[in-house]
Amino acid sequence: TPPPAPVRLQGHVAFDSDRNGNTDVYLLDATQGANAKPVQLTTNAGIDFAPSLSADGKRIAFVSERGGNLDIYVMNTNGSDQERLTNSSGADLTPRWSPDGKKIVFSSTRDGNPEIYVMDADGSNQKRLT
Repeated sequence: TPPPAPVRLQGHVAFDSDRNGNTDVYLLDATQGANAKPVQLTTNAGIDFAPSLSADGKRIAFVSERGGNLDIYVMNTNGSDQERLTNSSGADLTPRWSPDGKKIVFSSTRDGNPEIYVMDADGSNQKRLT
């Protein structure tokens, strides 16, 4: 399957790239036009990808394998306060914020098959929907 498209919001684009030899999450201020320079937000040895900006533009949800498994993390748009929200034996992927920023929907293979889940933005109340 093709990689997810970059997520755009409030003049910014969140994307993943392996430009430094490891896949990490970047943020670009698109309002700067040709002068825009991507800011690398993650730097750990595991791959970080599939960023999703919250509707208010303050937080980014993303997938990381830094714990040895693919889990959902969140951080501030400056890269600070990186926190793991899921910790399952399956792959947790494709996080997307609800319009009000209170929930994150994601896919997971934690039950053996790809299914859709939802959780509160702090990682609590994880529920399978399909």
